[in-house]
Amino acid sequence: MANPVNATGLMSGTSMDGIDVAWMVTDGEKVAEVHAFESVPYSPAQREMLAEAMRLATGLTDRTARPGKLAD
Repeated sequence: MANPVNATGLMSGTSMDGIDVAWMVTDGEKVAEVHAFESVPYSPAQREMLAEAMRLATGLTDRTARPGKLAD
């Protein structure tokens, strides 16, 4: 593996169930070793805030606009 590095990855999918976190060694194409992985669920309040932010974002044309919960 050429130029391996330690990397941390975070992902939140469209299901709004939580955030997946991974710590691994990779060269950007292949994963050599996974040190740790965890799924951290959103609380009901966090899910509510995300749902409101998505509702507010519908139809926005200005990528820098942050009305209401989008600012949070």
